[in-house]
Amino acid sequence: MKPVPRATLVLTCVTVVLALPYLVMGAMDVGTGRVRLDVAATLLALAFFLSLRPIRVQANTDLSPSDVAVLAGIVLLPPGAVALVAACGRLLTDLFGRKRPIQIARNAAAVAVATGVAASVYRVVLREASVAVDPAAATIFAGVVAVLTLVGVDILQIVLLQRSLGSLALDVAARQWISRTMRAQLLWSFAAIS
Repeated sequence: MKPVPRATLVLTCVTVVLALPYLVMGAMDVGTGRVRLDVAATLLALAFFLSLRPIRVQANTDLSPSDVAVLAGIVLLPPGAVALVAACGRLLTDLFGRKRPIQIARNAAAVAVATGVAASVYRVVLREASVAVDPAAATIFAGVVAVLTLVGVDILQIVLLQRSLGSLALDVAARQWISRTMRAQLLWSFAAIS
């Protein structure tokens, strides 16, 4: 087994630290009863089962159908709760896939950060847009902004991970790969919310 580069360990630690507030908020939401456990459990099961069969979009890139469950969670659950559900779903998927502990920790934390940020943005945009436009239009607009946020944070984390592993030089080929991956994720995510 190849040793993990120091930059990757630092990135993983930073990602875990950034994920902790969302995970703690999620645990508090569950503990105080702000979250319907049947909804959270259903979304967790969907996130896990849908992620077992990823969709290959490029030679080295897969999309997870579990984004459907994550996007539903962003709309239905508070930011901390959806981050906790998404992180647990990813944790179960990685345990099932027998990933290394460092990969499990990084992946679960990265999903918690991306989902938590997107859910927080969704709530803020929905609250502000609901004042100016019809509630249905505000929900759609907030969903679109949440998708853009989720994909943007996810791509940023992938690029940072690949850079920390030393497997990505920011050349023309890398920018094309990032562009294709981002387009595929946006297309998949927008299809999920429509």
